[in-house]
Amino acid sequence: MSEGVKKTLANLDAGLILVLLLLTFAVSPLLRSGLPSMADVPIHLYRLVELDRCWQDGVYYPRWAPTLAFGYGYPLFNFAPPLPYFIAELFHVLGADFETAIKLLAVLCFLLYGLGMYLFAREVLGAKPALLAAAAYVYTPFRFREALIYGGNYPQILAMALYPWILWAFHRIIVEDRPKYIVAGALSYASLMLSHNFHALVFTPLLLAYAVYLMWTTKKWSRAREAGLALALGLGLSAFFWVPVLHDMRWTPARADFYISHTDFHRRFLSPRDLVAWPVPLDTSADNPYLPFSLGAAIVVLAGISLAALAVDTGYQVWKRWIRRSRPVARPLADSSFRPSTRSGRSPLRSDRALRLFASDSSADTFVKWHLLFFALVLAASVFMMLPASAPIWENVPFLPIGEFPWRLMGIANLASAFLAGASLCFWSARWSDRGAVSKALLALVVSLVIVVLSVAVYFYPTKPFIEYDNPSLQDYFRYELSTQTMGTTVIGEYMPVWARQTPTTSPLMPAYLAGQPVEKLNREDLPGSVQAQLVEHTVVSDRYRFTSDQPFTAHFYTFYFPAWRAYLDGQPTEIQITDPFALIAVPVPAGEHELLLRFENLPLWTAMNTLSAIALLAVLAIWVLYRGRGARLGHLAPDGAFSRNQALLLGGVLLLLLLVKVLLVDPQTTWFRRHSPVGQVIGVQHPARVNLDDKILFLGYDLISGDTVRQGEDLHVRLYWLALEPLDVNYSSFLHLDAPPDYVTWATSDNLHPGDPQALTDVPSSNWWTSTYVRDEHRLEVPSDIPPVQYLLRVGLYDQGTGERLMVLANDGSVIGDSITLQPVRVIRAKPVSPRRLPHRVEYTLGAQIELLGYDLAIEDWELTLYWRAKAVMENDYTVFVHLVDQRGKLWGQGDSVPMRGMYPTSAWLPGQLVEDRHVIQIDSIVPPGSYRMLVGMYDPVTLERLQAVGPEGPVLSEAEGPLPEGAITLTQMGIGN
Repeated sequence: MSEGVKKTLANLDAGLILVLLLLTFAVSPLLRSGLPSMADVPIHLYRLVELDRCWQDGVYYPRWAPTLAFGYGYPLFNFAPPLPYFIAELFHVLGADFETAIKLLAVLCFLLYGLGMYLFAREVLGAKPALLAAAAYVYTPFRFREALIYGGNYPQILAMALYPWILWAFHRIIVEDRPKYIVAGALSYASLMLSHNFHALVFTPLLLAYAVYLMWTTKKWSRAREAGLALALGLGLSAFFWVPVLHDMRWTPARADFYISHTDFHRRFLSPRDLVAWPVPLDTSADNPYLPFSLGAAIVVLAGISLAALAVDTGYQVWKRWIRRSRPVARPLADSSFRPSTRSGRSPLRSDRALRLFASDSSADTFVKWHLLFFALVLAASVFMMLPASAPIWENVPFLPIGEFPWRLMGIANLASAFLAGASLCFWSARWSDRGAVSKALLALVVSLVIVVLSVAVYFYPTKPFIEYDNPSLQDYFRYELSTQTMGTTVIGEYMPVWARQTPTTSPLMPAYLAGQPVEKLNREDLPGSVQAQLVEHTVVSDRYRFTSDQPFTAHFYTFYFPAWRAYLDGQPTEIQITDPFALIAVPVPAGEHELLLRFENLPLWTAMNTLSAIALLAVLAIWVLYRGRGARLGHLAPDGAFSRNQALLLGGVLLLLLLVKVLLVDPQTTWFRRHSPVGQVIGVQHPARVNLDDKILFLGYDLISGDTVRQGEDLHVRLYWLALEPLDVNYSSFLHLDAPPDYVTWATSDNLHPGDPQALTDVPSSNWWTSTYVRDEHRLEVPSDIPPVQYLLRVGLYDQGTGERLMVLANDGSVIGDSITLQPVRVIRAKPVSPRRLPHRVEYTLGAQIELLGYDLAIEDWELTLYWRAKAVMENDYTVFVHLVDQRGKLWGQGDSVPMRGMYPTSAWLPGQLVEDRHVIQIDSIVPPGSYRMLVGMYDPVTLERLQAVGPEGPVLSEAEGPLPEGAITLTQMGIGN
């Protein structure tokens, strides 16, 4: 072994090896045959196949996908970031089939997650906390949701994997003054721009804030030049992609209003309950098992330790400064060795190690504390952006609605929480000595790593089997596109030509494509009979024809128009016509013999941006050559806190032991991390049921996630469970209604076009339901802010999307009992409770020892009386409120009797202690004479007509001096009418 190799191995950071070993748990689920059964997997697989078709034709950076969108072609690669597909295509060129190439891309992303987070966190925290931060960044529920269970959005997965690499590069540029990392910063940032549009948009402000923060804390403002150069070069390297995207979007419907109308981000906000949810074993009996959008309970706890320690340390430092400032300055004595001390003999200014996060007041410790504060703010901001309160920002910031899913900010939240989780080890290191192979701090690291990995172990085992794709054919793609209507591998067809008035659902090319026959884009059926057309040349971006005709005609092509298409007749540019209704290409051809070339060419802007990116690449290469060999290499040890050989061997042994336990004991018994509901049941459902709908679907029950009490303006979250009794050929929609008595009119509704989870876009059309697995159907009904605060009933059901007809609810004997299923009462309470102390007119009466009358408000101009009641206990009976306007002799001249809240809130539904705002409109006799009148109120049993006894502050209210009154009538006020 040469001296150079020995030196390299001696300087290699053992933490990098430990990260690779740690990642084996994450990538092991991908080692089985096939690809995870997720909605986005075939989308990206078929894009890769289309890219390979272009490469085979010599077009290595296509902007046009020639066979997508039912064969019409689609400008997909002009708008979809190319880097994920280029990486997968390189794997394919090296010999992997398409399926394996996609899988290798996923494995590469996991490697980037772990290694990138370790390198970045090591710069600030040291090697051991960095290892924990790397584990926390990899082992989050969101990571496995995207890679194994529900996602499959590989561009998004790659983009989030690049986050820590970019921060690491800019940290080295600014803090360590290493200009050669300008190359790393430019390449990593350009890679993000070429991986995912939305993630590049939301990460760029974070990167700018982090660069400014670094220069502020280190006072190295001169590094702004190098950091700015890296950012500019990154933008320049990727300019060939992102500049055309911004410019060319005007030729497509891909605008904010289009996305809101087709996939509204308002339905995809999370709740705090989602973010801190504990891991839940997946139910193999569910078609779409529940998996919360959680930050990860273990990671949240570790991040909380860091923040709590930071808060204690900050409080201690403030106290120390206060002590120093408040202490009187002692005059020097003759004995210069005198030092002020406490009774214990220690200086009160000496830091208490048990209370402090770090061992000293060094600048390094201060730097770490500022990092904790920075990432705490990042975590708070990203969490806020995933909550409904951030809706005004999403509505008004340009391009944000195009992101569709606020929970995509989970990537930034994971980055911040992982860094904070890793920093928790600094707390233990400060309290315990970190010497030796088996220190308490190292034990804390081992325990933390094991907890982080095990906290997501339930997600290592997807419930659905992997799907075998191998090398999919063109016929496979078109069968997928026709069955799912995922036109051009985009769910909502956002890259359709803006000139199209309709979106196609198929094309005349489909029979030939599906039969595997040769296909050409010229519409020969529309050619006049005398026209002879010969295909001279066909590529993925061009068609050349030789026409012979004795009359002028128009050649129609089964190709979507896009401004990059050019037509040349006999070598000269000619006009392209756009046909209705699909915006297809047509070219007028005169009589005679002519050669027509239809070619997809670079626009001038594209050429300019390609040139700019080439110049940026040359600049990056020049900087690399200029600074090559300066500074430490990637694998060198961190300045401090590196793993000793014994520590690395111990940690490696623990990880290997865990891996053996997983492979030999856990994997064969995957039921340990799953649950399996018996057919026709749902384990753990709050309210089980078996309701038959037209002998087609069984309703298995529901969960009331948000509870049976909800405030005005909040969301009512209900989870329904459906099971198909037979294969279905109709796609049914589900509904949830909030109905109020007495007539049970619907006040609010939630409809899912396809039952499933609209928040995560994991809906399941009923035509795809299996009879062996149930479907989880999430409804988040927005309760109107002006809805009366009363008790409502929940009703659910299914209806045909096409006809609007509901499935009938059947009794056990097969008879029809309705068209909806009644669940349970739900109470809506005021968003801002009314304080009894702020009532317009306060009174103190008790009716029947159960109900209190606390106040009233009377609007004489409208004769509307508002009574404020409060129940002292739960009531079994429903009482009617009477409101009478009587003269001094007791004669009735006006009345407003009704069940409270105009019949909507019977007293048996009142909550004890709840203030009920009860409005009554008094019907006044049209010939009421002038005089003095009294307003009387009370309650009575509508069955027996017996009134509740009214007791005032001074005793029972039996009668009034002004005239005979029945017992239980309370005089609210006296007034004059017509005087």
